[in-house]
Amino acid sequence: MKHLLARLNSPPGMGFRGRSLDTLRRQWLLILGLLLPCLSLARESEGMRTNSLLLNGPWEFFVGQGHEGAEQPGNQSKFKWQPVVLPGPFLKWSAQAANETRYVWARRTFQLSPAQASQMAILRWNRIASGAEAFINGQKVGAHEPTGPYQVVVPPATLLPGENQIVLKIRGKAAVRKSRSGYELIPAGFGSGLPEVTDDVWLDFARGAYMKWVLALPEVQQQKVTFRVTPVGFEVMEELQIKVQVSSWPDGGRIGEGMGPARLIPTTDPLGGEHAYVQVPMPGCRPWTPEERQLYQARVILTRHGELLDEVTFRFGMREIRVENGNFRLNGRNLWLRGSNLVFEWDWGDTITGHTYDYLVTEAREMSMNSFRTHTRPPPRRWCDIGDEYGTLFLAEFPVLFNYQDFKFTPEEWEIWHRNCLLDAAGWMARLWNHPSVIIWVLSNESRGDEEWEKGPFQKFVRTLDPTRPTIRTGTSGTDDNFDVHACGNVTDTEEGNLPPAIPGWIRQASQRTLTCTEYMNYFGHPRTQWTGVDDPVANALAVAQIGAEHTEAMRRARLDGIWPYMYAGWTRTRLAARVRETGKGSAVWKGGFAAPESAAWHSALSPVLASLDLFNPNHFTSQVVTNDLYLINDSWKDARLQLDFLMTRENPEYIPEASCLEHPIRTWRKEYFLPADTLEKVPFAWQLPEEEGSYWLTVRLTGVPGRPVLSQRMVRAVRPPLVPEAARGKTFFLLGDDGTGRKYLHAKGLRVMETWDNLAPARDAVIIWNASRLTDVEKNKAPELLQFAAAGGQVLVLGTSSWNWRELCDVQLGKLQRFSRVFVHPAVQEHSFAQINPAWLIRWNGYPGTVGLTPLAGPGLTNAIRLLWAREPNTTLAAEVPTSRGNGRLLFIQLDLQRRLERSSPFYDPAAEQIFLHLLGWTTARAQVP
Repeated sequence: MKHLLARLNSPPGMGFRGRSLDTLRRQWLLILGLLLPCLSLARESEGMRTNSLLLNGPWEFFVGQGHEGAEQPGNQSKFKWQPVVLPGPFLKWSAQAANETRYVWARRTFQLSPAQASQMAILRWNRIASGAEAFINGQKVGAHEPTGPYQVVVPPATLLPGENQIVLKIRGKAAVRKSRSGYELIPAGFGSGLPEVTDDVWLDFARGAYMKWVLALPEVQQQKVTFRVTPVGFEVMEELQIKVQVSSWPDGGRIGEGMGPARLIPTTDPLGGEHAYVQVPMPGCRPWTPEERQLYQARVILTRHGELLDEVTFRFGMREIRVENGNFRLNGRNLWLRGSNLVFEWDWGDTITGHTYDYLVTEAREMSMNSFRTHTRPPPRRWCDIGDEYGTLFLAEFPVLFNYQDFKFTPEEWEIWHRNCLLDAAGWMARLWNHPSVIIWVLSNESRGDEEWEKGPFQKFVRTLDPTRPTIRTGTSGTDDNFDVHACGNVTDTEEGNLPPAIPGWIRQASQRTLTCTEYMNYFGHPRTQWTGVDDPVANALAVAQIGAEHTEAMRRARLDGIWPYMYAGWTRTRLAARVRETGKGSAVWKGGFAAPESAAWHSALSPVLASLDLFNPNHFTSQVVTNDLYLINDSWKDARLQLDFLMTRENPEYIPEASCLEHPIRTWRKEYFLPADTLEKVPFAWQLPEEEGSYWLTVRLTGVPGRPVLSQRMVRAVRPPLVPEAARGKTFFLLGDDGTGRKYLHAKGLRVMETWDNLAPARDAVIIWNASRLTDVEKNKAPELLQFAAAGGQVLVLGTSSWNWRELCDVQLGKLQRFSRVFVHPAVQEHSFAQINPAWLIRWNGYPGTVGLTPLAGPGLTNAIRLLWAREPNTTLAAEVPTSRGNGRLLFIQLDLQRRLERSSPFYDPAAEQIFLHLLGWTTARAQVP
């Protein structure tokens, strides 16, 4: 080894001089083959066996159709084998390779001593994408269809002293078994693709009996741990003895030991086997928590009549997680889970390789995240080791992914699918269940057609095989432990306030179970103009961060047990730094040390200690005193003394705790509180708007706890009490489609209302269609007079409506029912009433969900219309001067949610909306000037 490393480090031109590239590549593979077993043994904490052979390193492969018979040594010379190092990919990714490759045949030789060849051998692998068949010395020894971990006892007399050969026939996407409807019959997350070996391959050896499963069952309060051991083998074996020795890790100090009997009852069912139990007292043991990561090492020895049969060593933590009284409880204390989703990171290679600690711990804690859901695949071993040692928690999701699709399986296909789900789940559980950082099994994702099986047999199977963890997600009803919600479209939804009002319904559905949201903030490609009115990526990210933080705080105030925005990759310096390395462009830091606006928002919104403003309504009168609830949330296990500074600024602090605008506020208030551990308190907070009309930010900055300050920020607007413009006082208004509320409002404002349709004068009168859906036939029969009135320059204002079927007046259609909380003025519009409106007044009106705009306008009438307002993207029209169906008249068709926002005693009253409405009453027939 020293010689090889010296050659590897020799100066250029020396050591390997004159050798061909193929020779160099083979020597590199040899070096890696020698190094990898040492590296793997050093980190194999899920079940280290000294009597094992690691089969990582140099292999050879070729791409085939599956019928080549390459498992037979006599046939292998027919094929062109290429070198490869496993674990790793065989092929460079391309759509063709991923979709059309049927099989990869992979082989390697290995040496066995006579003693090893005579023993019982167990072949196991940690993950082979799409599964594989395994052959040793030409004999088939096992096959596994799912993608997850697998182990099989090698048939007797298969292995030979000296040289042996293993061949793996690894499926690609094109060879995966599929249903008649075309769906894969294995749980594979987002689908199978390239054939690949992504983790270790081992041969373990034992003398007649092998411990295929060993699970630590801690009892923290009783200071003891029970080990459940499942032996397997070919023959019945009585009088087995299990001895367990537990020591602290990493110092190795002996803590306790125990011994117990066992027996082996052979079974051909890979999910079967008889359990034996050994109890080990752990006096003075320290519980594992994310803050105190005490780990222990168990050495489990299986003997018979004093002969060593098998031995395994692994790490575990003394921790118990369960659901009690509707809460997750870790070692008897409430555990509030705040984090994000990891998706595809295991396939990113050099993106986080070497930066795993930064990715999973450092940056996660900067964003106040204590946990991750690994979406569509359980986490890799290295990630779990980091979680065990540094306190990051994982929700491990099995790759049972539906995304609400109907697979259209036949009954026979459902049976195959279910079996493969159980095999895959058992493999992942047995591999990861002694990691204390893995705290929850996620059974499936967004399935609807298989709910009964998932919440019944599947959930029972998982909870029985591993009783140490809760489960979440089945279909739409959840599990016995949990009700989980996916609010995926919360930042794509065009009404930003739709999520918070839905939370009480979630709570009712959850009942006495834990309530979580494992997905929201999903990116579905909304236009960057949707929230800001401009195509600016940073402005869009700031708006998305603000909306996401407000929704997160709403869930925090409702005390959801777990909250995980989707997904983590775009908010971290590690990921962005990799993009910078790849492209040579950009930066991994946005400002304040954060990678993106969202990462700054999560630092505050997910903080264990948070003061959250329950303030959705932005619009208030100038100088008005407003009282809101302030929620003081302490999800930590430590008491907190809080100093809260309430700061009003003109600038958006952008969730930067040290933003310069916070040092120079317009107004400030200060309060101090003592907040016990694991509590939520609601206190009133009164604040006052400035005298000057305009837009402001109200921020609560929390200090007094370790780390950077935490912010809860809201946009607020001071609006002068609306006044009736003089231009409106000189008019007489005639209302159509009114239920009486329009007349009542206009009368209250001192405006003249025409009660009968007589002698409309364009210079004096104006017509308001208050609610088109209430138009009577008598009113519609007045279309000729109204067309004549409009053609003469008369003012016709059509207020927001959900339907329009008066084509005789105007050939406008309403699009698909949709509502918007942000509306924008077309910049080309000049000398029109809307050009004089403060653009901020068209963003989020009071009352959930903050509706400003109603269903957009469409149809032939827009062809020659002057478009005035838009939402989401400029072609979505919310207001326009629209030509009448006949003549040369025009009407102002305005799809704003105005009518219900005019009564000051209403919870939906909005001063900005009233100001806009009164402004429009003074609208004149002067046409909008468009360049």
